Amino acid sequence: MKLYLARHGEAVAKHINPDSPLSENGRKEVEAMAIFMARGVVQFGQIRHSNKTRARQTAEIFAEAMGGKANIEAMEGLNPMDNPEPALEEIMKFGEDTLVVGHLPFMGKLVDLILTGASASGLVEFNTCTMACLQGRNQRDWALKWILNPELFIQDL
Repeated sequence: MKLYLARHGEAVAKHINPDSPLSENGRKEVEAMAIFMARGVVQFGQIRHSNKTRARQTAEIFAEAMGGKANIEAMEGLNPMDNPEPALEEIMKFGEDTLVVGHLPFMGKLVDLILTGASASGLVEFNTCTMACLQGRNQRDWALKWILNPELFIQDL
């Protein structure tokens, strides 16, 4: 199974909008990343996202870019300060390639937990809209396949 992990796009500041939806720039970076991924780099059957608006919007943009075929649902335990262990237990039950959209510092801790068994090593830095792919060989044997930061290929953001 492949697990794709993405941080939401840039959000509107809380003092401007307490709900912190995607900013115009955030929407553009997510759209660019999703279109790039939809060109054949990734495929997934389901998308899980936190209950926060910016994560849901990011997930919806990815789903649309993938042709609307992925099952998209909110998932508990993906918020910024959540412990990644319960989420990992749920992820281990997935039977298909999945995109999980979340936040900092959660996403980094989840990658750390999957790859090292500890959630505090800081292996991967998730800037906005950064995406990582992990390949599961079995329940507790994972490899980091790649990490892509949108700054590498998106100009003028």
